[in-house]
Amino acid sequence: MTKKKSSSNNGGKPKRKHGVKYGKSGEKSSLSLHHHDGVSGKIRIGFVIGVIIVLSSIIWRFAVQNDLDWLNNKRQFVNQQISSLLDSPLKSLVRVTCENGNCGEDVLHTEERTLISGKTLEKNWKLFEIPRDMQIWTLDAFRDGFVKNKLIGARHSNTDAFLVEQAFLAAYLAMLIKRNISAQYTSANHQQQKSSFYLDILPTYEDYESHHPVTFDLRELNSLYGAHTQTYFLVSKRKEEIESEYKAFVRISSEFSESISYKDYVAARLNVQARGFEAGPLSDQDAPLKELEWYRKNFGVNIREKVTAMVPILDGLNSHHIERNVQYKYVPESKKFLAYASKNIPKGAELFDTYGERADLFPTYGFVNGDFSERTSVLLGGHRIVDTRVVSANTYIMEQKKQIIIYLQQDDGYKECVTEEDVVAMRFKRLKRKALLYIVNRYRNWIVSFPAREIDQTHGSIPVDSGVDQIISTGRLLALSHRDYNGNAYSVLKDTIEELEQRKDDDDDDDDSPLVMKTGGGDGLEYRALIWVWQLASHGLNQNCDFHEEFTCSKAVRLEMDSFKRNSKQWLATYVRHQEIVSLETLKQYSEHSYQEYARRNPNFDPESEDFFYRNTLCPTDTIGLKQLISE
Repeated sequence: MTKKKSSSNNGGKPKRKHGVKYGKSGEKSSLSLHHHDGVSGKIRIGFVIGVIIVLSSIIWRFAVQNDLDWLNNKRQFVNQQISSLLDSPLKSLVRVTCENGNCGEDVLHTEERTLISGKTLEKNWKLFEIPRDMQIWTLDAFRDGFVKNKLIGARHSNTDAFLVEQAFLAAYLAMLIKRNISAQYTSANHQQQKSSFYLDILPTYEDYESHHPVTFDLRELNSLYGAHTQTYFLVSKRKEEIESEYKAFVRISSEFSESISYKDYVAARLNVQARGFEAGPLSDQDAPLKELEWYRKNFGVNIREKVTAMVPILDGLNSHHIERNVQYKYVPESKKFLAYASKNIPKGAELFDTYGERADLFPTYGFVNGDFSERTSVLLGGHRIVDTRVVSANTYIMEQKKQIIIYLQQDDGYKECVTEEDVVAMRFKRLKRKALLYIVNRYRNWIVSFPAREIDQTHGSIPVDSGVDQIISTGRLLALSHRDYNGNAYSVLKDTIEELEQRKDDDDDDDDSPLVMKTGGGDGLEYRALIWVWQLASHGLNQNCDFHEEFTCSKAVRLEMDSFKRNSKQWLATYVRHQEIVSLETLKQYSEHSYQEYARRNPNFDPESEDFFYRNTLCPTDTIGLKQLISE
């Protein structure tokens, strides 16, 4: 390769050679010595002046070049600042992330708060990766000096229970947002920081106020959904938990209350709830075991196996299970989250992830798919359920004892109502009451969930999966008699209760794991359990509808929904109610079809035998023995 010659004179002229002057014939000039000395002095002065001129030229050129470099840098900085001001925070975050090599060229574009494909993408095309230093973990929260020293020991006041992991991450996130706002007035370079762009993106309380039900007051929730609904229960439970968490932090740290308002905390808590991802397990390089054990002891949180992570850009993807075109995975070795195309994506298409096939999208995240494509679920039973981590179990125990008596008035499997005279049956009934008190606040014992279904599906195409298993198990408990499980029902139920108690003592129980009555109790028990499930569904429909012929109620609610503006509070409430009613109609249809088929196919079915007997009217509350259970 030919190299160009470089000039080494820095732009100066070549130096002139100085010496003795000769005449034309080569003889020395005949100038006098005095005159010669004068000329030599002038030559020396001229030489010095020439050097000064050359040096001045060099210095001037260097100074000008430095000024130009400074001006160019300044211009570039100003342009970046102007670009940052003109760009949305999401666009700025995407830009700086991609500039650091964390995403492919021209892969990600933005439109306001939406991520779209910048070009046609093939399946499995890597979209972006988010390194650990861009993520915010609960581990970071625990290591923060303020959280570690000022919020240690925060507990729910009514139960003295530790707060959950996400509460501490939310407190830390709220403080980071406050620090970021403060930095905007003290640091000219704060906008260059990726963390600043990310914190600017996160929704505020005012953003959530228009649509997230946790920001609604209880009166409005009751008006929109009804206090008997699953949505009301889940939202009011979360409101109660968040309020208790904030009070716990404020009670333990006045500094926290001075800098973080309740609305600040609610917004941060909802951001963690709606935008957090699961990372882990943690290695010794992430955090020594001794450090993690200290957090477990002082904060009541075990983050060794999994930890909540806030992941910029990845959490900016909207969610829709059917339209999903992006998948992600967490890489434990590098601590990176990688996102890639799950199918071919055309240029300009919105990028969708998914929260999964969940039925609680609205109470948890504050949105619905809007096309009836999500799972449906509903809360069953006629008793109050409380969150015993936040509210003392004794607060409503007397009310709950009275409410569960209705489950003991049925006496299915007995031709006559059980009284004190039947010692064996009454002994079993007391154990059954104990089991009911154990699960009265266990939410998972009282819900049912179904895959999405078409409104006009027939009996032969009822969409059912494992989401119905637990309510049938609860139905077994409600229908249980001492003769089931080949006469061993007492021992089976006693062992099941003890197993639940043991899990709680071992700290493996989250106060929501259900009591499970296993199969094998006999044909009669399965038949009666399905009838109990049918009755629970019928009770739910009576609460929600004036009439409940199959699918009539949900169709009426769907028509009502069309009268509201899409995504308004009324429209969302009607949509959510519709989904719960669909669950009730599906459950009623499924259980009725199942117990009828069970009876038809069972050669030993005899509706007059005690094994298959179910009671149409409840046993009176003044029945001897039952009356005593009420007062115990």
